[in-house]
Amino acid sequence: MNTPALTVIFDSVYGSTEHYARTFAERLGVAPIALSDVPSSVGQLPGTGPVVVFSPNYAGQISGAKWLRDADDGDRPVALVVIGMSVSSWAREKDGAARALGGNADHVTRFYLPGRLNHSQLSRIHRGTLWSLNQMLRRKSNRNENEEEIVRQYGRDIDRVDDTELDPVERWVRGNLT
Repeated sequence: MNTPALTVIFDSVYGSTEHYARTFAERLGVAPIALSDVPSSVGQLPGTGPVVVFSPNYAGQISGAKWLRDADDGDRPVALVVIGMSVSSWAREKDGAARALGGNADHVTRFYLPGRLNHSQLSRIHRGTLWSLNQMLRRKSNRNENEEEIVRQYGRDIDRVDDTELDPVERWVRGNLT
């Protein structure tokens, strides 16, 4: 039986995370696996090579980080690629996935990529949540760069998916292949 040198896992809500995961997996010649179809921890996955988990930041919840938080990594290199609508430089600086990973944060390399948010395709609940957030931020003085972006893009279909953002993740994987 041939065990994979690389495992690519993804969870997606509106599609941009799945797009990145499939594009990335294709680049490296592997098939991506949905998070709902994987065992409960990295250590239970076949193979010994790197594991890359693509996860949306959906209303502050990072499903891939939740899966990795208490997972035994089996001594494999692990990366979490978080896709969201925050300003990328702000997301990298704030590193919200570190908190979500808890004690495993030191063992997981993190990347932040820009995503897509089509207001026209949002669920009613998600649309309502964003409306409330927008109303709160509009009243706030001294908004930071990320908050300004949230207000600016409210109600618009925004697509910031950029496959070249996968290049650093690919370099990380190639540097960790055994």
